[in-house]
Amino acid sequence: MKKLSFNFFIHPLTVIYLGIALFTGRFSFLFIHLFVALIHELFHVVVALFMKVRVNELSMLPFGFYARLEDVERKGFWCQLWIYIAGPLSIFFSLFLMRIFYQIDLISYYGYQYGREACYIVCFFNLLPIYPLDGGRIMRLFCFRFLEVEKAHFISYILSLITTCFIFYRAIKSGQWVIALFLIISQGQWIYLERKQYPLYLKLRRLQKKPNPIKISKKPSIYIYYDNYCWLKGKMIGEEEILQMKLEKWQKQHQKSKTKYSIKNFFKQFQQK
Repeated sequence: MKKLSFNFFIHPLTVIYLGIALFTGRFSFLFIHLFVALIHELFHVVVALFMKVRVNELSMLPFGFYARLEDVERKGFWCQLWIYIAGPLSIFFSLFLMRIFYQIDLISYYGYQYGREACYIVCFFNLLPIYPLDGGRIMRLFCFRFLEVEKAHFISYILSLITTCFIFYRAIKSGQWVIALFLIISQGQWIYLERKQYPLYLKLRRLQKKPNPIKISKKPSIYIYYDNYCWLKGKMIGEEEILQMKLEKWQKQHQKSKTKYSIKNFFKQFQQK
């Protein structure tokens, strides 16, 4: 098991959310919710350490906690699945604790009822297919298990954005604008970073030397859990060549996009008009 040593970070929106709860007299209920959310995240941390995955940071977000794990997405399918599903499974332990706290008069009947509700909310909210929630991570994990990398990225983006828009609407309607704002910001950051790091993934993939089952495709495709080959123009090409082709394609598209939307090109087009 890895040594437990990590940084602790409080998101700025969390401070605003705590301040609102304090002035509106709902801090005690928020405390119970955060307690349940902390148990949820600690289950992730314990399983990650057991799987020898380093925990870099534990963040306190407006609606809970988030543990940033080091290189967890480079681990095997089952290792990742156990880490991601550990949080939702913590609901049974959290419900048991709420029952014990109520029996020893540590919380009132209303506190007990709210605690039970918080357990279900934390569990099922985290199972939504929104990245970086557990549901979003599990969705991505299965997408990359069965689909080519680019298709997996696209499907995970679409499902995550659709669900985010729905939750954003519900959050705004119920007055939870801090959570709504956080979801929109986090989705934008995630998609931006994913697209930016894609060429880095292709380069790192070339350095990986892991024995995987062989997969032969009709098109130059990369499946994460396979050693990829493609029958192209009458000859078989390996993963090294496929990665090089994809990297060159990305560089051409990126350069084309960069030129198209540059300030210099904008003024050129304006002068032509």
